[in-house]
Amino acid sequence: MMQLQRREIFKSLLEREVFIYPEWKPYVSKVFDAGILSTEILMDTPREVISRLQSIPQAPLDRLIKLATNLLEMTVKNLNSTYSQPLSSNRLVTDFEFVPAFTYLQYLKSTPLTDKENELKRAIAKVDSIDYATDGLLKHEAVFLALYCQESSNRCESFYTVVNRAVKNRDSENFLNSRSALYILDSCFRHLPSIETVAWHGMNTAPNLSKFQIGGTVCFSGICSSSTDKDVAATLMEMVPRSPDHKRTLYKLNIKKGNSIKTYNAFGDEKEVVVGFCSKWKVLSVETNKYEIFSFGEYQCDYFVELEQLDSEPLFAANVKLRGLDLLAKIDYHSLETIIEESLNVFMVDFISQLDDRAKEILQQHLPQYWNEMSHCFKDCILYNVDAREQLKNCLVGLSSLVEEFDSNMIDVKRGLFLCDRHEIYNSFDLLYVKTGEVRSINDFVSMGFTNAEAEKLFCQEEHREELVRYYAMANFKGTFDSPKIVSTLMKNLRLMHYIKRDGLVIGLSGLARISVRGAKYALTGKELGYFQLLSYRIMNKVFIYNAGPSDYIVAGVILAIQVGSYSLQLWHGDITSKQFLKAICVSVVDTIAGCFGSAAGMLTGYVLATLIGGPVTASIAIGTIVGGCLVGYGAQALSRCFIEKYCCDGDEEEINAQRKWYLNALNVLNCLPDTTLDNVRRSYYRLAQANHPDKCPDKEAATAKFQSIVVAFEIVKSYHEVLNESCEILNMKLKDINVNVLEQWKAKNTQAIQNNEKISRAYRIVYRQVAYTSDNWKGLRAWLDGDQKLSLQKPMLAIPFST
Repeated sequence: MMQLQRREIFKSLLEREVFIYPEWKPYVSKVFDAGILSTEILMDTPREVISRLQSIPQAPLDRLIKLATNLLEMTVKNLNSTYSQPLSSNRLVTDFEFVPAFTYLQYLKSTPLTDKENELKRAIAKVDSIDYATDGLLKHEAVFLALYCQESSNRCESFYTVVNRAVKNRDSENFLNSRSALYILDSCFRHLPSIETVAWHGMNTAPNLSKFQIGGTVCFSGICSSSTDKDVAATLMEMVPRSPDHKRTLYKLNIKKGNSIKTYNAFGDEKEVVVGFCSKWKVLSVETNKYEIFSFGEYQCDYFVELEQLDSEPLFAANVKLRGLDLLAKIDYHSLETIIEESLNVFMVDFISQLDDRAKEILQQHLPQYWNEMSHCFKDCILYNVDAREQLKNCLVGLSSLVEEFDSNMIDVKRGLFLCDRHEIYNSFDLLYVKTGEVRSINDFVSMGFTNAEAEKLFCQEEHREELVRYYAMANFKGTFDSPKIVSTLMKNLRLMHYIKRDGLVIGLSGLARISVRGAKYALTGKELGYFQLLSYRIMNKVFIYNAGPSDYIVAGVILAIQVGSYSLQLWHGDITSKQFLKAICVSVVDTIAGCFGSAAGMLTGYVLATLIGGPVTASIAIGTIVGGCLVGYGAQALSRCFIEKYCCDGDEEEINAQRKWYLNALNVLNCLPDTTLDNVRRSYYRLAQANHPDKCPDKEAATAKFQSIVVAFEIVKSYHEVLNESCEILNMKLKDINVNVLEQWKAKNTQAIQNNEKISRAYRIVYRQVAYTSDNWKGLRAWLDGDQKLSLQKPMLAIPFST
């Protein structure tokens, strides 16, 4: 369990430090596949070995190497550098880029803080009771300050202990995973009003006197906590330490720029004053066995140290800040999908307040209906609105497509986003096309600021997509975009061929179950009771009779039962509709009876020929049975199904089901699942199309067939997604929130609307079939039984538009 937790912490670290864009996060698994499962293994892995991880794109691979180098540098230094070197000089701090999250819990996701939810609820309740805005703080800053001030039931697990331990010990994973929280606290201290005062800090252990040289400088990496009440320091000095050596040390701090946090403190009478991270101090005096005056009288201090605060840089430099498009592109939009509605109001952060002005302008263009022109801000916290969250996600998805475009073409992502921000381009489509719909030329890209090499890469990448467009526009024997072939008609033709082949084979081979020399002789001579005369031939003054008996009834019953069972299995899993089930049963009855007659006629014919010609009876009976069963059964199957399809053809319900199954088959081609989002399907499509492009493969013919199947599959998926979304809009639902129970409850409330409105009825049936029938149980058997599941996407049948 501990190993799994450490792996999750390391994964979180990689996502924040290396795979910073949503499009890069899937490559975390490639690091694990290479056997790099922790920070220790990462530091021990030679850089040349890491550089050979070719399954990871170059840009994130460079960041992985940089992280390994920085971790090693931080580790080889003296961990207890509190008094010699400020933490703010470390590259793991100076290179840190703060990315806003949507909830407080996301900031604390991988920190070692226990019982995060209850701790946050206490802090939020505290902030809601005070006027934090007068201190110049945003709410999320005030919440983290209150979290820092409060005590947990176990003092060692309090947030302030976790924070100070992380920066003082500089434990790699804990420190790195706590940086978002540290950044917010650091920002909080910069925004709070500063005060100049004399404060006191007491300790129950001896100081390291070698670090405190009079006239020298010391650096405190952690938050320096003190009190203007001298008696509070005395209380701390009197606390019994864990070690047996109890020494009373009093620090007198001449603070030039501190922050009073008594409003946020759980014990307001402490009059607490803090100095933020990485503070610098000049040592004014160091004395031993000094008597100090307190309110209760004189008190002997084993050590007395007086310090004066010097100017210092904040932990996170104020000018290191993501802005505009670069900031928005790094936000993990996938986390929007994991927000639980019930806890939304409790842990939600004011997301917009964390953005710079340029990022807000970009969101204003994408969510204009939520913008308040009078106050120049969004009307409410847009994350509380489901539709606004969806639009925000769509905006972030568009930005991630830019990252994917630059990354796949080996273009510096940060620089590419800067150029797109300057030209107000927010998705890959607008990057590759001008507003008139024409393809951007190399000169267009150069005029935007890209180099000639970068412009050529972007333009050539578009040529690949033009190749896809040419396949889209290709006319084919099943229809074109302007004159499409109805899906159900195409399905019916292919289904018919499949049924004939499958059922004809079953009927023909069923005769083998009835072949035995002994059984054949009984059938032809009538030596067993229970038989009746089925066939009679008179040839050359000889009468040949076939007597049907119990074995014939059993075989016919078994054949019919097998087919009814197969159709029932398909009906249960939604592979066929009730109408198709009844039609199949009717055809099965006809072809089973006909097959039995055919087998009997073939058996009798074989016996007659063997008798007249003098050939081997057993072989003649066997051949006659098989040939008769196949010919008659196959023919009856074909005729009966053609007849029933002509006068009782598939309807709208069958077409809906056919569309769904074609969609599922297309997902298999794209290596996707039914719950895969269209954005992820599109990514898989681009990767497969580029990997299987005929120009890149030596076997042109095979690559072309594979390439066409990928193109067809994506067109089907894209079209059917539009159908699903439109159907959900008609029902006023979100597909991701729908399950069978929800649909049945909705149906119970809207029965009248379904009965009276054909559009609503059809939308309901489309969504219901998609949600209800996604099981993979007996998938292999169902695929063999069902003709629709055997559809091939190798042929260029591109024009299959779906509609509601």
